[in-house]
Amino acid sequence: MPGYFLSFALANEVFQPSDRLVLLKRREELYRKLLELSQRQFVESETREWDWLLDLKQKCIDELMKLDELENQWNEIHRLDYSPQELETLQNLESLLGRLLESEEATENSMNLEKQFLSKEMSQLRQQVHYSQGSKNPTPGRTKKIY
Repeated sequence: MPGYFLSFALANEVFQPSDRLVLLKRREELYRKLLELSQRQFVESETREWDWLLDLKQKCIDELMKLDELENQWNEIHRLDYSPQELETLQNLESLLGRLLESEEATENSMNLEKQFLSKEMSQLRQQVHYSQGSKNPTPGRTKKIY
């Protein structure tokens, strides 16, 4: 239904007063999907496996941008107060956004820790390589000449 609604609304540019709730509910679905993908990204330790996650997240973001346009158009046509159901949905959206932000920050912090760990590991490997090269190719020191 949401995909059909978006296609219908974009094609006809006709908005009913009840359409705002449909737009808000679709936004809620997309936020839930983004939260799920963000949490999966956090637990997925292999970053090479993130491509499909990032693609899905981008599709959700693209659809959210379309929803923004539709909501702006709706608000230009209908200047109505929010219904109790719409207010409840808005509260859910705010809560979901907070959880999404926490999840994204946790993923970012995890990536930063991993980056620091890898940096330290690479530094230690460089030192080991440098040390092992030094012991294989000893530079001649001062030698005493005996006459």
